[in-house]
Amino acid sequence: MSADSSAKPSYSAELDWLAANPEIKHITAGVTDLNGVLRGSGCRYRRPVKFSVAACVCRRPACPVISGGDIEDNQYADLTGDGDGICQYTGRGVLPVNWTAAPHAFIPLWMTDEQGEPFPGDPRGALAAVQKAYADLGLTPVVATELEFYLYSLEDGQPVAPYSPDGQRQFDTSGLLSIDEMDQMEVLFNKIYEACEAQDIPADAAISEGGAGQYEINLNHLADPLKAADNTVLFKRIIKGVARQLGYGATFMAKPYGDRAGNSMHVHFSVLDADGNNIFNDGTERAATACCMPSVVYWKPCHS
Repeated sequence: MSADSSAKPSYSAELDWLAANPEIKHITAGVTDLNGVLRGSGCRYRRPVKFSVAACVCRRPACPVISGGDIEDNQYADLTGDGDGICQYTGRGVLPVNWTAAPHAFIPLWMTDEQGEPFPGDPRGALAAVQKAYADLGLTPVVATELEFYLYSLEDGQPVAPYSPDGQRQFDTSGLLSIDEMDQMEVLFNKIYEACEAQDIPADAAISEGGAGQYEINLNHLADPLKAADNTVLFKRIIKGVARQLGYGATFMAKPYGDRAGNSMHVHFSVLDADGNNIFNDGTERAATACCMPSVVYWKPCHS
């Protein structure tokens, strides 16, 4: 997990991509905070460009509450003078952002300490530690997410059920699994799939959900939990960005409306052993229950 300070990567693929896309004149870079929100900064640049392995940024952005403020008594903010941390490139690649007024590129980072070890407040580092623990046992989690979200339009500054892109219809009733509704929203979903393809995010099936203006898109399974988590964070940004480009808002809030169905994010996973066998499947119907239910039963009293 730690950065290899002796390695001197050339970043030739990243530099080649930037050279092949001269329309890109703005780069943003950021980390994922504890709430799954991307936080960072951006700059304009002139060619030739230098691609650096690391950048210094204050540790505060990794540890906020959902509204962006500091966690109370956060040792990395007010108690230590807002000291800097080190952000390392994740190696994901330069990601095109084509839903803004001018296209730009995003570079995903994660935060480390001075020794290159994951910063305790960086959720990506925490997940990397979990993934390593599985690997040390000879196990590989295979993970996929599916995300529900609402689209909305604004009337007098208030969110309302969305209108179709041509303005001819408002989706103000449940359109559960409506093919016609998906067809009328095809401009938006086509742009979402195009953006996902450009960022190597395996977006799969899309449906209209039970709430008015509610939709769901599945991401395909990956034998790399860290990349699956990265994909989920980047995917949410794509949804919000493409929606904004077409005049909509998008929200993944668990319960944005009191009288409509809530949004969920399902995480599907299996665990493979060194021979590729699913450890939850021993050929009997009780296999998964035997593996998982004891921990669920143990934790239930704490959360009931």
